Amino acid sequence: MPLYFVFVAGLLAWGAGLAWRWREVKHFAPEVLAAKKSDKEIPEDVTEVEFTDLYLRSEGPRGRPISSSARRSFSCCWGRSWRASMPSGTCSG
Repeated sequence: MPLYFVFVAGLLAWGAGLAWRWREVKHFAPEVLAAKKSDKEIPEDVTEVEFTDLYLRSEGPRGRPISSSARRSFSCCWGRSWRASMPSGTCSG
């Protein structure tokens, strides 16, 4: 049972980290807009509100994602603990 709480705590920490990164992406959007306007990649009439909304939808979820090795390790540990918690013979895999 303590192992379960460790996994839940890890999941909550991951969610908090993701929320923090999403917040940082929102604050970073005006800088990206200014850079893209100066490079003439975006028309000058695009407002900061419009750009921030679209930028969050496209880049927010990818803002510094968790590494694949950490994700793979978590999935492996979770799968092993799940199989270990099953009564003998009920889990195939």
